[in-house]
Amino acid sequence: QFLAAEVAQELLSMPAEVVGLILQHGAGVEYFTLSCCCHGLYQMLEDLNPWKQALWQKNRAVIDAIFNGELPQPRPGRSWKDQFMHFERDWLEATRELSGRL
Repeated sequence: QFLAAEVAQELLSMPAEVVGLILQHGAGVEYFTLSCCCHGLYQMLEDLNPWKQALWQKNRAVIDAIFNGELPQPRPGRSWKDQFMHFERDWLEATRELSGRL
């Protein structure tokens, strides 16, 4: 627990742009873990919104093959964080919508 607090303090002392560059090398699971460390990191992650990049990194093969390399926008009322959490379940439905097939 001490290590998490120490890491949180280090990240919070850095400019947001630097933290954003660091986060580009992570994945969504790490973002959830970091956001649980403290309110400051939670807010920083909300502001940086790394979920779009994480979604792209995690699902690049599906996005390239099914969506011609274009990341589908979140549905109305959904954030990129929601899109990240639900994409693997929803991509089949999105494909059906694009093709017009039920």
